[in-house]
Amino acid sequence: MKKVPLLTLLLICFPLLGAPTLTKSLLELPWEGKMPIHKSVGLLSDPAAATHPIVAKSQQAFSSPYGPLWFERFVATDSRIMLNKIYDSLLSTVLPAKVVIGVPQVTGNQVAVPLYLEGRGESVRAAVVWVEEGKKGWVITSISLL
Repeated sequence: MKKVPLLTLLLICFPLLGAPTLTKSLLELPWEGKMPIHKSVGLLSDPAAATHPIVAKSQQAFSSPYGPLWFERFVATDSRIMLNKIYDSLLSTVLPAKVVIGVPQVTGNQVAVPLYLEGRGESVRAAVVWVEEGKKGWVITSISLL
């Protein structure tokens, strides 16, 4: 009589033993299909596809704490004063934020990325324009609130 519940328990738990390998196997399968559409940014950027280096750079920039070092690391030299005057109070209340990134749009040497930032009690929709600036790499030249 005790063998039946024990056998049933073993049969129920047996598939769980392979769960870590099954999960790993499923994660290694290639992704096919489109990413979901977010109501604020449109089609989401696939972080695994590495569509453009701006996707990772945007994630890094807008999930970092805000301050003078933020401007040095992420903003173009020519745009620092303007962006600081316009967006200082907003960025200081939102950053670091949870970042939702849309698909980047490449136009010439500029890349525009739609973002949705969820900060401390405030959320913001924005389009951020990045350009390459010499050795510094990709930097922000413009932020537009949507």
